[in-house]
Amino acid sequence: MHDVLVAGLLKTHLEVAVPLRIQEYLQAGGPSDLDYDRVRTVYPPQLGSLGDVLLFGGKRAAAVMGMLTDGLAVMAFCPGGVSVFGLHFEAQVAVAQEGGKHLEEGSVTTR
Repeated sequence: MHDVLVAGLLKTHLEVAVPLRIQEYLQAGGPSDLDYDRVRTVYPPQLGSLGDVLLFGGKRAAAVMGMLTDGLAVMAFCPGGVSVFGLHFEAQVAVAQEGGKHLEEGSVTTR
């Protein structure tokens, strides 16, 4: 019962938090190289060693959830997006040329 409840809460949290974080990245022009590097090198060992706090709670639960949310938001900018826990996140950035200016418009899809 506990596992089902926690899994449902985790999924619900990600359904709300990841699209919000994606929108923040879209407003900033997308993730930077440093963002991709952080997701590739810093988050994996942290999430691997502290991921159990998402299931059982603890002092670092908020920090770990923040890493997971941010990592998924950055990965949503990769081709094809990212799928996890039955959810799919994909940031679609359309770039148009208008009068010599780059216009970027973003949208977020979740499934």
